[in-house]
Order: sequence, then C-alpha cells, then structure tokens
Amino acid sequence: METDKPAIRPLAILLVAAGLLGIYKLWTSACISNDSVLFLEFAKQLADSPLKAIRTYDQHPGFPWMLYAARQVVQIFCGPIQSAEGNILLGQGVVLLCRLLALAVIYLIFIRLGRRQTAFLNTLFVLLIPKFANHGSDVLSDWPALLFEALSLLLCLKGIASPCFRYFLISGTAAGLAFWIRPEGLIFVPVFWLYILIRSIWFSDNRKKHCLHGLTMTLAALAVISPYILIKEAIFPKKNIGRFTQKIIVQEPMPAIENATLLAEISHPFASEAISRTAEGMVHFLKSAFNLLWLMIVPWGYQAIRTILSFRKNTPVQQFLALFIILWMVLLLGLFVFYGYISNRHLMPLVVFSSGLLWEGIVQTLRPLSRPPCRLRIYVYLFLAAALLPWIVKLLQPLHIKKSVYKQVGLWLEQTVPIDHQLAVVDNRIGFYAQRQYKIASPSALRSAQWAVLSNPPDPSLSIPPTAIPIRTDIPSIDEQIQIFRLPPKKPSPH
Repeated sequence: METDKPAIRPLAILLVAAGLLGIYKLWTSACISNDSVLFLEFAKQLADSPLKAIRTYDQHPGFPWMLYAARQVVQIFCGPIQSAEGNILLGQGVVLLCRLLALAVIYLIFIRLGRRQTAFLNTLFVLLIPKFANHGSDVLSDWPALLFEALSLLLCLKGIASPCFRYFLISGTAAGLAFWIRPEGLIFVPVFWLYILIRSIWFSDNRKKHCLHGLTMTLAALAVISPYILIKEAIFPKKNIGRFTQKIIVQEPMPAIENATLLAEISHPFASEAISRTAEGMVHFLKSAFNLLWLMIVPWGYQAIRTILSFRKNTPVQQFLALFIILWMVLLLGLFVFYGYISNRHLMPLVVFSSGLLWEGIVQTLRPLSRPPCRLRIYVYLFLAAALLPWIVKLLQPLHIKKSVYKQVGLWLEQTVPIDHQLAVVDNRIGFYAQRQYKIASPSALRSAQWAVLSNPPDPSLSIPPTAIPIRTDIPSIDEQIQIFRLPPKKPSPH
C-alpha cells in the first residue's frame, strides 16, 4: 500500500478527461431530469424564504444552497440570470465541478488501496461508467454528495493510518455536510463505529483511543446536521413507511399477547414477507448493478466478495472498505424491503468506492483462463474491449434524448403563452422550460389553468372541456407526442 501523495500527471490526465467528457455531455444534453427541476426551483425558493423552502421540500437543502450561492456569485460578474437554460447551465457547471473534485479525492482513496497505476485505472473506470457520467452533467445532487462522502472517507482512512483527532474531526464535519445534500451522507460514521467494534473483538486494538476518535467524528457530524434536524423536526424526513409496513398493519385492535406462541403466530407473516422481499431486493440489486457495470460486474462482484471473506488478512483500509460494502448492502436491501425500490443512484457510492479494487478483480478473474500465463494480458485486453465498448457508445448518446420534446414544447410555450397564464402540464420540465406558473395535470389543475399540455393521446382520466381549442405548433416532434389545448375562460365566481 502506498501513501496518498498523488502523481500529478495521472491525476491531471483523469481530470482533463473528465472535464472534456463533462463538457461534451453538457453540450449535447437534450433535456434535464425531473429531479433537476425540483432542485432548481428549491434553490429559487431559498432566495425568498429559506426556512419555508426547507420545510416544504422533501429534498435535503445542501445542493440547492450550492446552486443559490453559485447564482449569487455569477450575478456579481454577469448580471441576473433570467432564462431557464441559463439556470440549468449554471447548475450543470456546479455539478461538473463537484464531479472533478470528487474524482480527485477518489483517486487519493484508491492510492491507499493499492499502487498508483491501479489507482489511475480504477478511477478511469469510475469516470467512464455511463450513468454516473450522466449524473455529472445533470442538475442532480449525487456528485456533490459524493464529494463530501469521499472527503469523509479519505480523512477517516488517514486517521486510521496516522491516529490524529484532527482527521476524525474534519471527517465527521464532511459527513455532516454530505448529509445536508443526501441523507446517506453520514454513512462513514456508522462504518467507523463498526470498524472499531470488529477491531476491538478480533485484534484487541486500543479501544479507548478508537472510541475517542469515533466520538469526535460523531459529535462533529451531529453539530453540522443538528440545524437541519431542528428545522425539519425529523432525522430522515424524506421517506415515510411504504408498502411493506402497510401490508402488516392490523386495522382492528390487537388482542393481548399472552404467550410466546401467539407472538410467533403474529410475527410469522412479517418474517415471511421480510424474507421474500429481501430475496426480491437482492435480485433487483443484481439487475441494477448489471445495468450499471455490464461485464464489469463479474470482477467487481468477485473482488468485493473476496475482500469480505478475507477480512482478517486484509489491511486496515481494505477492512474498512469491506465493512462499508456490507453496511451499504444492508441499507440497500432495507430500502427495498420497506420502500420497494433501488435506483442506480442508490448504488452509486457502493460502486464508486468499491471500484478501488476493480483492476485487481479483473486480473484475478481472468488468471485461471490464462494458460500459459503469458496470455493473461491478451485476455485482459479482450475483456476491456468487450466491457468498455458499450460504455463508450452510451457515453456518446445525448442526455435524456427521449425526453427532448419536453424542452421543445416548453421553449415554444415560453414564446407563445402570456406570462400571467397558468399551465396544466404532463411533466414538470415543460413548465420549467416555459417559465410559467404550472401544476401537474389533474382534474383540479385543469379547472384553474388557461392551457393544458398533455401527452398524445391524453390520459383518459383527464377530462378536456369540449370547448377547449387544440393548438398546433408546426413542430412535428411536439405535435406527435404532446397535445396543447387552449382552455375556455373561467366563469367568475359569484360574490
């Protein structure tokens, strides 16, 4: 294992490659995501009423604050940003900068896991994962959160190697800042406590010093996150209990539990459902990981399992990584059990940080196939060609190309619809690009709007007044996918 002193040239190559890829993705971006609109609107609301905005939005406010701060700085030099595309470009720039900084920190982390050559290659793999590259060119919170998570991890690893309260203090602070962006940002605080527990049991380390370090890290994180908790009056306010718990809620009063047998009978459906959904979650996880990594899932999974199984033989850094993998997998499966989904964005920290061992996984996976050993290099090259070629193809595709019509219709509406008119839209991106007041299309939204922008054909549950006037744009891509209606004037309410 080497120190984390970076080699300037490989790091510069990585950052230049990431910057050029990011600029290309920004230049070819066809549209932004739904969540991007929420973050941009959140940032706008922070300027008017910060506390109200924080209490209103489910998203954590750290990333919107970054967007707001960047907008204030840009306005000093360039004047007010009025257009939707200007705000989008600013947000994309903030995310791209965070991605570049995060990759630099990730490179330093990977150096601690192996040699500089492998650190370079593993960071390059992270850079090229298509989904993650797309997140780095959209207005999303993943890379800003990952930046602070990576800082927390790096400083924690430095503290493990050279025990110093300063490292754990800053690591806890970084974890707290990551929490302000995404709730899972605190992950390395419990991972470190788990590391302390395992090391105390198996290796009889200095428990007192480790506990003091853990306490320092925890208190620093709590000091940073406590204002948000006080404002929201909850630690994790975003999610409510989902389908799983709804299935087991008993609507009628429960009888008194008189013995263990009755308790077992009551808990049996809960346990059965939990086991079933855990297995379903594992299948869903493997599908999501395969969609992210393609053939790379084989060496990635092999090396992750190998790192966990050889825990006692590993270096402290590898042990810490193994515990992180285990804890994150538990969180992912819990997310699926209770809330019914796992997205590729939830896999991002797991895949990114465990990719520090990816090159070694490739070599170890292919070594049994290489007879004689001199053919190993050929097999590696062939594998990389097969694994990376689909990534390159996906990287060249414009971002959200299938949703480009939302941007087209929004910009058309901006030029057509009076500024005081309200829209009922099928997607929030239409309203955002239009720069008009809007609501997502529903019966109540249609009653208050002057324009309806619906899919073609419209949802049968949405009743369009017979006097509504269909509007054609003379832009085929819009008219084929979207129907625009000028709704009849609203009758004045009687006084």
